Amino acid sequence: MKDRTPLLSLRGVKKRFDGFEALRGIDLDIYPGEFVSLLGPSGCGKTTTLRLIAGLDSADEGVILLDGQDISNLPPEKRQVNTVFQQLALFPHMNVEKNVGYGLRMRGEKKEKIAKRVQEMLSLVQLSGLEKRMPSQLSGGQQQRVALARALAVGPRVLLLDEPLSALDLHIRRFMNRELKRLQKESGVTFLYITHDQEEAMNMSDRIALMNAGAFVQVGTPQELYDAPATAFAASFIGQSNLLEGTLREADGERGILTIGNADVPCRLRRPASSGEKWFLCLRPERLRCAAAPEGDFALPAVLREHSFVGGVLRSEAELADGRLLILQRQAEEDAPMTPGQPVFISWNPETAPLVPWEEATHEA
Repeated sequence: MKDRTPLLSLRGVKKRFDGFEALRGIDLDIYPGEFVSLLGPSGCGKTTTLRLIAGLDSADEGVILLDGQDISNLPPEKRQVNTVFQQLALFPHMNVEKNVGYGLRMRGEKKEKIAKRVQEMLSLVQLSGLEKRMPSQLSGGQQQRVALARALAVGPRVLLLDEPLSALDLHIRRFMNRELKRLQKESGVTFLYITHDQEEAMNMSDRIALMNAGAFVQVGTPQELYDAPATAFAASFIGQSNLLEGTLREADGERGILTIGNADVPCRLRRPASSGEKWFLCLRPERLRCAAAPEGDFALPAVLREHSFVGGVLRSEAELADGRLLILQRQAEEDAPMTPGQPVFISWNPETAPLVPWEEATHEA
């Protein structure tokens, strides 16, 4: 990040609804020009966070800072943020041009300035030439881009997006993922995007703030969350994972030995750990190797149970000696799969198999 001074900051923000603690004292810094996603399951506090930033609700405790200034008590129209909701709320009686220029007209801007800004925004969202179309004459993706143009036209410091693509079909949603990222980079506006879809968050975000039960579980780049999940919840929510419970038998600096069932496997220690502690080993399906004979320094014996094809990906299920199941994944065009019922050996690179705290596995998603 070129500018390490936060544009938007949350400090100790709490929110309760009828005794229920929706936000449990959250802290977050968002920097100029970032695309940050709030990711998490339904009810985790994502939309509540957005509404507090937008000024649509007020926090019970804590402060919200924009450019270092406390905006916690400012009305929505006094905050330099704008919001695009799932329900786009385009004015059905206004054409595209009037929809995009609505906020500028409400601010009393001159007609010439409004016309110029509208054309700039329509060019940005690649809808030039559709100025006179009515919302009913547009596709879902086009309506979404009109809503984005309207929100960006007033020059917000931060654009808040509350699951704006969830009503679109998969093909259009993936196209709009790319469009949103392009718009964010070309406009230079800081985006805070709310979603429960990990694929969206992973594809678009500079950083992801993963939420659960009113708190941030982990904040980092998509790669950081995938390669080094901080908790079992993070490991399970981001991508797919096999979590194997084990006891740390040896710990020496960054190297350790984890006992899983009757097997001892090497592991990488990325955080302080002591022998005798319980941990979960996070094994990503695509990083597991399956062979008819042991490969390398270690391997877990298993029995291959079944295969399934998902697109061009072959998913396999293997049962370990203690009955635990592992999901494996590889490209379908690779070597012919082994036969269900066949004894196999499962191995992996310890550098790509992080340990996550065992205690976190009791947290509900």
